[in-house]
Amino acid sequence: RAAAGRHLTCPAYDVIGRFPSPHHDVVVNKQTRYFKYVNTLHFSTNASNDTDEDDETMTASQREIFWNDNFEALKAYKSTHGDTSVPATYLENPQLGNWVDNQRQLYRMRQEAEENGITTTYEFITAERIDRLNSIGFVWNANDAAWNLRFEELKQYIEEHGNSCVPGIYLENEPLGLWVAKQRRTYKVKHRVKLEAKKKNREEGKDLAAETSLSGERIDK
Repeated sequence: RAAAGRHLTCPAYDVIGRFPSPHHDVVVNKQTRYFKYVNTLHFSTNASNDTDEDDETMTASQREIFWNDNFEALKAYKSTHGDTSVPATYLENPQLGNWVDNQRQLYRMRQEAEENGITTTYEFITAERIDRLNSIGFVWNANDAAWNLRFEELKQYIEEHGNSCVPGIYLENEPLGLWVAKQRRTYKVKHRVKLEAKKKNREEGKDLAAETSLSGERIDK
């Protein structure tokens, strides 16, 4: 229970819709938090689209037809491009890019509901639709897919050049050069944070040892 006069706040959800860390002082129950999340999630839509899967005026059968039409369009996209990673700004079919992004969001919402033990009548994405998308190699996490692609390209570069020193400006594959530079920066930042944390812990340990020594207590218990 909260102390009298104390205001409790719930931290905002992050940009990709994950639940707050369990370490936060969140006092509202999980279901209340989750339904706030569902109600505030806005699916990406394109102003030029006349219909959208989240249009409340659509009947169940119309939604099914809409989903199947986009699924077939995605299969055609894969036949042409070799993957299912439709850009959100896919000019040839803007609606398809939005639909693909929606499937990822719905899948993530379903996973997070299950992981947090939340039961709801809200239908995210059915197991049958998940299976159908998996059957054509659907990419559920675009960031992971992009990282894995660059990693495979780096392995190929190492085979050809004998090292992983991809130039920052690598004309043969500019995205690879930028990705390698980013990995190095990320590593340096994380390494520096770890060193600073260790330094802080050592300093706090020294302060504690000094205080304990002055109090006359043993510090080697």
